[in-house]
Amino acid sequence: MPTGFAIVLDGAGGMRGEVDLDEPWPSVPEPSVIVLNYLDPRALAWFAANCGLSPADREALLGPVRRTWAAAFEQSGDRVAVLALEAPLRSGVRELNGGAARMVAWRSRVIALGDLGEPEPMFERVRDALRVGRGPRSPGELVVEVLRFWSDSYLSEVLDHDKRVANLEDRSFDADVHGEVDALHEVRQVSTLLRRRVASLRAATVSLAALAGTDLVDSNQASWRELARETEETVDLLDSVLDRLHGIDDYVQNNLSTLLGDRLYLLTLISAIVLPLSFITGLLGVNVGGIPLHDSRWAFPLLCLFLIGMAGFQYWIAKRMHWLPRQDPRVRRRGTRPRRRAA
Repeated sequence: MPTGFAIVLDGAGGMRGEVDLDEPWPSVPEPSVIVLNYLDPRALAWFAANCGLSPADREALLGPVRRTWAAAFEQSGDRVAVLALEAPLRSGVRELNGGAARMVAWRSRVIALGDLGEPEPMFERVRDALRVGRGPRSPGELVVEVLRFWSDSYLSEVLDHDKRVANLEDRSFDADVHGEVDALHEVRQVSTLLRRRVASLRAATVSLAALAGTDLVDSNQASWRELARETEETVDLLDSVLDRLHGIDDYVQNNLSTLLGDRLYLLTLISAIVLPLSFITGLLGVNVGGIPLHDSRWAFPLLCLFLIGMAGFQYWIAKRMHWLPRQDPRVRRRGTRPRRRAA
């Protein structure tokens, strides 16, 4: 597993050289980008000795990245920016391996820490761009490119969620909505997590863009404004996705509540029809004298016909009174047209 590497910038989008870092550590000219393996104790020891951060700030930066955050402070007359980037999401709530990164940026140097044993698409994209002469020209521009990579990753996730929400909207109008509840809860959970992460990225971008009067920002003001606008649009898009999810959830829950109410109402109506029939059969089953047609061979068929007729009469009354489920008294019969009023 490599300890790290360093790239010396030429100020024109390319590199003057690339150095593999290992003990003994070579001196790296400026401006430069130094990428260290976060899991290598030698790299962490070199970072602690050369980053210039206080023990408290260094511990906060090297600790677990629970959210994206940024900070800035003065160091020997120079403004230093510290940035911790949370890993983007991929395939639901599973994080992209090696996605988290930590950075310290000065006017002429950037030190980045990541897990080099796992794929690091951000570092690889910057290195490939520098090799062909289309990379960042300064450390400040490199910080903007890193934040844009994270912003593009989150935007891709939000667009995928927007498509999933659109599919849920189409399927929510089907008659069977039972299978959509679990999918809806999963999409809402991931969308809420994405909202928190994108909001943290926006706050970090705004915090660094506020460093007016420094080379990190002044030389790339247009890029910082564009990046702030992109993150704001991503947050707005995700807010609209969450609003649509709330609407789908309300629609599905209302359908389930209506379905449950219709079933309970139907059971109640059946009980109301069966109750008089049970009363009559129970009364005729009393073991006492005087029961009508007790010795008649036609008593049972007549009783069955009477009960069937009574049940049909109760159903007719319920339909006449518009008591059946989903029966609206304002709905006209099929084939009838509303009468026109006379002029």
